[in-house]
Amino acid sequence: MSKQDNEQKMKILQLEKDNQSLSHEFEFMKLKTSHEIEAKKVVVDREMEKEMLKQQKEFQNRQSEKDKALSEKDNEITAKENECKTKINEMEKAFLAKEYEYQTKLATKENEFLEMEKEKELVIQSLRHKIEMLEASKIKELPKEFKPEVLPSSESEDGPENLKQTSNSIVTTEDKILWGVEKYFIGIKTEPNLFTSYGNWYEALSSLLENEVQKFVKQGGRRYYFIRKEIPNDFPALFLVTKRKHVGETDGPNTLSVEYPNREELKNARSFLLHPEQRNQCIQVTTFDCYVKDGEHWMFSNVSKNHYFGEKKSLIVFFYL
Repeated sequence: MSKQDNEQKMKILQLEKDNQSLSHEFEFMKLKTSHEIEAKKVVVDREMEKEMLKQQKEFQNRQSEKDKALSEKDNEITAKENECKTKINEMEKAFLAKEYEYQTKLATKENEFLEMEKEKELVIQSLRHKIEMLEASKIKELPKEFKPEVLPSSESEDGPENLKQTSNSIVTTEDKILWGVEKYFIGIKTEPNLFTSYGNWYEALSSLLENEVQKFVKQGGRRYYFIRKEIPNDFPALFLVTKRKHVGETDGPNTLSVEYPNREELKNARSFLLHPEQRNQCIQVTTFDCYVKDGEHWMFSNVSKNHYFGEKKSLIVFFYL
C-alpha cells in the first residue's frame, strides 16, 4: 500500500470520526433543546396556571361582591316591603277607626234628628189642634147667612180637588208654593185653604218648579229657597249644595245646587227633602259641612225610592231662614 493510500484512508477515518462527533453533538443539541423546550413549557404552563388561578380568584371575588350587593339589595327591598306593609296596615286601621267614628257620629246625628223630628211633630200637632179649635170657634161666631164662595172648577188652575179660594182672592204662584210650607212646616194658619192635602200641594209645587232652576220667595220676614231636580237613578243619600255665585263646580248626579251669598246666615237655616205624599217622611237637615272655601253641603241620608216623584223621578229640596 502506498503512502498516498494510507493518507487517504487516514482522512476517511478522520472524517468518520468527525462525523460521529458531529452526530453526537447534534444528538446532544437535540436533547438540550428538547430539555430547554420542556423546561420553558413547564414554566409557561406554571405561569399560565398561576394567571388562571389569579383570574379565577378575581372572578370569584367579583362574584362574591356581586352576590353580597344583591343580597344587600334584596334585604333592602324586603325591608321596604315590610315597611310599606306596616304603613298600609296602619292606614287601614286608621281608616277603619275613622269610618267607625263617622258611622257612630252619623248614627248619633240621625237619632238626634229623629228625636227633634218627634218633638217638632208633637209641637206641630199641638199647634194644628189649637188652630182647628180657633177655626171652629170662629165658624160658630159667623152669622148663619154667611157662606164662603168657592170658585168654579173651570176657573181653578189646580183643579176642583186641589184649589179652594174665594171669588175676591188673587192667588199667586208664590202663594201656592208657600202654602204647604207655612201650613205643614212652620205651623202658620193659611188663608184661603188652597189645597186639600199635603200630597195635593206637593204635586202642584212640583209642577211650578222648573228642573234644576232655583226659586226664591220672601214673605213675612223669612226667605225661602226651592230646587227641583230630575234624578233617574236611586241614591241612598242626596246632597244639597249651597255655594257662592262665582263657584262653577259641576254638580254630581245626586246633588241639588242652590246659590246663596252668605255662609254665616246659613247657620240658622233649616233644609228639607220633601216626600211626595207624607209630611212625616220628609227628611230634615239643620247642619252643613264646608267642602270648599265658598260652598257647603247638606247630606240627606236614608233616602228611599218613595221620595222620588213621577215618571221623571224628581226630588224637591227647600230651606228657609
